[in-house]
Amino acid sequence: MKKIVYLIVTFTLIQLSFAQTYEEVGKQVGVGDHFALDTREMSGGLVVFDYDNDGYEDIFVTGGLLNHSALFKNMKNGTFKNVYASSGIVISVHDQTVGAAAADLDNDGDKDLVVTTFERADPYLFENRDGKFYNITSIAGLEAKIWNTAVSFIDFDLDGDLDMYFSSYVGGNGDCDRNFFYENLGNMKFKEIAEELGVADKGCSLASTFSDYDNDGDFDLLVANDFGLTVQSNKIFENMYPERKFVDVSENSGFNARIFGMGIEGGDFDEDGDMDYYTTNIGPNKFYVNNGNKTMTERGVEFGLDNKYKKGTDSLATSWGIHWYDYNHDSYLDLFVSNGNVVLTDSLMSFMDPNLLYRNNGDNTFTEVGEMEGIADIKKGRGIGLIDFDNDGDMDIVQSVVTGKYGAKSETADDRVNFFKSNASENGNHWIQFHLKGTTDNRDAIGSKIAIYFNGRRLIAESPSGGSSYMAQRTGIIHFGLGNATSIDRVEVTFPNGEVVVKNNLSADQRYNITQTYRTSAHIDLCYGERYGNKFKVYKDTVVIENYKTSDDVDSIVTVNISVYDEIKVNEYLDLCYGDEFKEISWKNNGTTNEVLRSYLGCDSTIVYNINVLPAVETQIDTSVCYGGLFGKTRITRDRIISQEIENPNGCDSIMVYNITVNDGPKFSETFEVCQGEMYRDVLIVSDTILFNSFKTSSGCDSIYEEQIVMLPYGMRDTVVNIYSDEMYEGKYYETDTTLYKNLGIKSINGCDSLLAVMINVTQSSVSFDYSNSLGLNVYPNPAESYIDISYNQPVATKVTIEIYSGLGQKIATIFDGISKQGENNLIWKFENKNLPTGVYMLRLIDKEKFITKKVVIK
Repeated sequence: MKKIVYLIVTFTLIQLSFAQTYEEVGKQVGVGDHFALDTREMSGGLVVFDYDNDGYEDIFVTGGLLNHSALFKNMKNGTFKNVYASSGIVISVHDQTVGAAAADLDNDGDKDLVVTTFERADPYLFENRDGKFYNITSIAGLEAKIWNTAVSFIDFDLDGDLDMYFSSYVGGNGDCDRNFFYENLGNMKFKEIAEELGVADKGCSLASTFSDYDNDGDFDLLVANDFGLTVQSNKIFENMYPERKFVDVSENSGFNARIFGMGIEGGDFDEDGDMDYYTTNIGPNKFYVNNGNKTMTERGVEFGLDNKYKKGTDSLATSWGIHWYDYNHDSYLDLFVSNGNVVLTDSLMSFMDPNLLYRNNGDNTFTEVGEMEGIADIKKGRGIGLIDFDNDGDMDIVQSVVTGKYGAKSETADDRVNFFKSNASENGNHWIQFHLKGTTDNRDAIGSKIAIYFNGRRLIAESPSGGSSYMAQRTGIIHFGLGNATSIDRVEVTFPNGEVVVKNNLSADQRYNITQTYRTSAHIDLCYGERYGNKFKVYKDTVVIENYKTSDDVDSIVTVNISVYDEIKVNEYLDLCYGDEFKEISWKNNGTTNEVLRSYLGCDSTIVYNINVLPAVETQIDTSVCYGGLFGKTRITRDRIISQEIENPNGCDSIMVYNITVNDGPKFSETFEVCQGEMYRDVLIVSDTILFNSFKTSSGCDSIYEEQIVMLPYGMRDTVVNIYSDEMYEGKYYETDTTLYKNLGIKSINGCDSLLAVMINVTQSSVSFDYSNSLGLNVYPNPAESYIDISYNQPVATKVTIEIYSGLGQKIATIFDGISKQGENNLIWKFENKNLPTGVYMLRLIDKEKFITKKVVIK
């Protein structure tokens, strides 16, 4: 029994230790029917991109001859569907497609597609408009009529849009055609400037990439050239930004191998902060370790990455596409190499050349594990692209396969695309992914660097620029393995313009979108002294930086350029006479006042009036007045001074100052009592008053007869009346407390009239007045002689009271006091025997919620 358990455990461990990371599932996922037909076996380009922006990446694969290209739409269910026929991509049956790349060239949010062609046909540029492609090659200015191969993208001048570098191959005369550099002029127009920039390399290039090999912040150009022994070596062109040029530093850097260059890509395998580069070849591949001083050392053999011969033979290996990535999520950068035979001297080269997967052991050594991991396919592999097609965090691989046999069928295992599905997420290691988006820079953020920090380590990567993997382009999603780490401390993204965006404490096993700060500018015109946004007043041209957070938590910076209209101020000088009014001010001293007007610019203009007050001419006059006499309209009872302004029509007014002396006359006084409100000598007495009468004396002054009037107040009584707001008092409704005064017609003790103060206290009723007559109260006939017919409606059965009042508010009768039925009610009130005088009466109906009155005329 113990032996059986031991055997089971041992067998299980053996299974686990040899569990393969990859499984080839091209047929199952729907891409395995495709192959590239090319008698020279050169075709094999592909591009991984989300062409319809549905969050799942799709694949375009070139087909070589006979218009055999394909666009595989990711159906989001683990399969793809070829939608080439309905995509808008139309390629002439006479053109042979070889390479492809995609980027958002017009910054409209979707990726446009470039397809290169064999020999002397034009490349194709298809503009992506919301998932539909349109051929704009001619109007874009890309009519080159040469054999282009790989395409890479960069914003070399940092103007915010992507430029393109086209690698070229053999020309019509058998020599190598020069490479092309297309500057993006905007609006999908391009200008070829390769010679101006110094990158018109003529090396029969098959791959290129933009990468910052010297860590100076701008991306340099690396080119893989074929036929290096007889034509040109591989190249590095150093970007001299901000100058518009590149400089060939291939010899000085040591990156100058003369080989059959097929692919080139960089990765920081040793975590020293700079990119190391791997190039493929027929025969020994080259591995360049970056020394950090603008030089590199080729160490392929030392690291066991040269792949000169097929394992176990003396036949030369042939390598094409390559990718650096962490295939098993152990946090160390691995290397995949796409191999495949090519038509040359077969005795020199291996006919069946398996793919290679070099696993980074974490100690600066590598182990080749392609066969063990299920990826060592022996078909004629060419370009490759990393893709996380099911968004599970694993890096799957699509590999283009070429055949030179006409009539080949996809059912043949040698003649179809490989799709290697990864199950790395099942090994217990963790991962993290990033999707970068530019705003000020290009939308794809090509030319950006990213660094993550965790467990005391720093891992870096660059945004992929395009055709590094033999005319093929990998996903733009940046992927890191984290080993057993479940989070990272932070990520730093450096966008092409140098702006750094930092996110802290991110959990593993997720994809994060990192968007460059939105930077926009605005221009506004303000008047001098006008407020900006209720924040501050502006008196000169000013620049304001506004910081916001967008709905998706991205920083947004708006640069507001404020232009200030010059202050309009006019000075005017005025002479005013003392006391004159100007601008509603009486001026007695010098001063200024402002008047604000609206100018033609819409701004306030200010007129400053400088007022000079001219003094009045003052004349002193002595005079005397009898006691109690009038001086002008002033009664004089004591010595005093009175000033008068005398109008002068020809100048300022003069001031006459009268020094008045009082001449006393005989003075008599009597006291009288007068009731409040009565008239005495044509004067209404409402308070104690003194009246003067004068009589001439022999001295010329009046003798004064003074009558002192003592006011006797009304006799006063009061009473209190309490009513509701829906009740009348003496024929009138009152909403608030009120006091009424009534003359009682009797004399009080002091002989004056007595008044009654009626204090009305009003309590608000819960019954509201039916202004809209919703009760439908109607009285007929009206005027009436002997009876009235009263009708009204009730929404529900309820208690109702109907009363009639005289015009003075006295209740005459209660006509009805009881329960009214729901709906229409009618009753007749006869008054022919009630001796009612003719006149106006008030009919009042009240229920528990409303009351209403109706005027009734009895004749």
